[in-house]
Amino acid sequence: MKNSEVLERGDQVIYVPDHAKGDVTHPDCEKGFVTTDQGEDAFVRYFSKDMDRSDLLRTKANSERTPKRLLIRQKHHTVRFVESLMEEYCDRQ
Repeated sequence: MKNSEVLERGDQVIYVPDHAKGDVTHPDCEKGFVTTDQGEDAFVRYFSKDMDRSDLLRTKANSERTPKRLLIRQKHHTVRFVESLMEEYCDRQ
C-alpha cells in the first residue's frame, strides 16, 4: 500500500512483512483492522494467528503501529464482526 493512501477506521488489512515478498499466505502475515491512519503508518488491531482462534484479537489492549507500505487491504471477516470488536475494544472516536 502506498503511504499516501488513506485508511479508514475499520478497514481490514493484512500485514505482509518484507521477507514475505508480497505473499499474503506467508505464515508471518497477520490479519487485522485499522483503528487510526497516521500518515506513513497506521495503528492496527491484529487477530490471533492460531487457526482455531482466528476470530480472537491478539492485540486487545492496544493497536500496533505498522508502516502502511507493509499493509494490503483485504476483507477477511464480516464488517459487522469487526465493528463489534471496535465497539468492545477500541476507544470511540
